[in-house]
Amino acid sequence: MDDFSDAALRHYNDAHLLAGTNRFDNASHLLGIAAECALKARMKLEGLNSAHVHLPDIVRSYRVAMKGRQRAALNEAADLVDGADSFSTWDIADRYRTTGHVTEVIWEQRRRKTGVLFAALGMRKKT
Repeated sequence: MDDFSDAALRHYNDAHLLAGTNRFDNASHLLGIAAECALKARMKLEGLNSAHVHLPDIVRSYRVAMKGRQRAALNEAADLVDGADSFSTWDIADRYRTTGHVTEVIWEQRRRKTGVLFAALGMRKKT
């Protein structure tokens, strides 16, 4: 059974371990997966299906699903992921890219945004 909350936290924590050894490409990739899982966890709580949708497409699905719901934190979460300095350039296929395509600056931007996203969705970070 899918446990998106647990997966989000696991990927978030593993991302920090990799970043600690300057492996920013995989660390950043895991942050994207963590953000995606966090959104999926929230959608599941709302009774919505989000299976097989990845960033950045899940943001569109999330916005459509949450349309009309008066929850500022949920709308803020989509804005956080969709921002130009966070995950708008993240892609599930990044795992095939050349080592070094993610800089420490990009990692830091995504790390900060993921932390804020987790807070907006009420998720607790372990790191």
